[in-house]
Amino acid sequence: MDLLALPTEVLVLIFLNLSVSDSLHIQSVNRLFRSLYQDSLQLQYALECQIAGVHDNPRCSLPIQYRLRMLRDRESSWDSLVPTSREDVQLPTRTSGHYDLAREHFFLGDPHPMAAKPLIPIHYERPMQPSNDQVHVSVEACGENLFLAVRISDDPSWLYVFSWQTGELKFDPIGFPNLGLVVLRHDIILNPNIRNHCLDIYYVPASSSGGPINRIARLCLPALKDDANTWDIQCRAAPNPTEDSTLPRNISASIPFVDRADCAIILLTWQIHRDDNEFVTPFSFVVHRQSILDLLPPEMEWPSLQAQTTAWDFWGPSRTCLFNNMRFAEGYITATNGQRYILHSAEPRQKSQLRLLDFNRYKIKRSLAKGSPRVQLGMQSEPLNHFFAQSETDALPFLEIVADVDRSYHGVMINDSAILGLNSAQSSSRG
Repeated sequence: MDLLALPTEVLVLIFLNLSVSDSLHIQSVNRLFRSLYQDSLQLQYALECQIAGVHDNPRCSLPIQYRLRMLRDRESSWDSLVPTSREDVQLPTRTSGHYDLAREHFFLGDPHPMAAKPLIPIHYERPMQPSNDQVHVSVEACGENLFLAVRISDDPSWLYVFSWQTGELKFDPIGFPNLGLVVLRHDIILNPNIRNHCLDIYYVPASSSGGPINRIARLCLPALKDDANTWDIQCRAAPNPTEDSTLPRNISASIPFVDRADCAIILLTWQIHRDDNEFVTPFSFVVHRQSILDLLPPEMEWPSLQAQTTAWDFWGPSRTCLFNNMRFAEGYITATNGQRYILHSAEPRQKSQLRLLDFNRYKIKRSLAKGSPRVQLGMQSEPLNHFFAQSETDALPFLEIVADVDRSYHGVMINDSAILGLNSAQSSSRG
């Protein structure tokens, strides 16, 4: 079949299904194909959605030209760290300490209307015997599952998996080495195992299968020196995936696009202690969610698989970015969304300095082709060999964007459309 003989409308439909690399290559085939992209807003928007790592919202009623302009404006604003608007938000003076940050909300709000049991009891205290127990919780929801990692004071951590709609416990709780957890898929979670110095990956079967939670993989972390040990690891990846890997059902029709979960990075904030120092040193560890999923065995093996351990040298150096972030303020784990990670200067000063690290591989390739100095292979910081047994040579590259802001913040957070700067002495600023 001669492609050139096909009607323009048919060619557009075909090209809409091409990958980024194929879309770019086909434009160099002939003038007709190149002009199709130049003249079709639909093709331009589809290609730029792929490059930006976003889902188009088919329920959005805005014309393509407005969605394309909004996407380009958003990406341009992130690439320069110049906000299109800014507002001050007054936060509660006292909070529970449990929070999340997503589009249009910061603190946890009203119960979900489909949740039959909005309050799920985990820990009880006898009325006549009050205790000083401290309850630490990590919460993630994805698909039918509500994942709760819970630690009571200094007791071991436990993982509870509930149906968030019914409030029923789906499995017997299992021991969890660390509170942190990341959802890789609706049925796959990752947990940093401090005790065994690795990342444990678990398969969580559907309610209808009747099978147990099963650990299906163990990925070793880079070895520490003999005088160093892990103090704590927290982790985060946003947004969470959906059960069918498509657009979340609750996205408003007024929103033209949202970040894709499969493109998102996983952030581990890793605190390491050395015997010759009374303080812990913070490190940031970044890997793409899809890079972890690509390492897993075939899905049909998950229910009965006995987990295999994968050495760090085999999987880690080329897929991850690891750096000492002592120069930056100790931040919130909600400092990442999609493929971006926000940091701010730890030095006391009149203004905060923001640093945005963008791990979007298409933008990195484009910047490398232009010879941009913004592409980095790691932070210039204290050498890793002060803490790690080996100095890493490979690293996941990123784009670094630096900007001064006219306020001083004690913490920053990020979602898909805003940076939230926190100032305990004033209201919070969102741009």
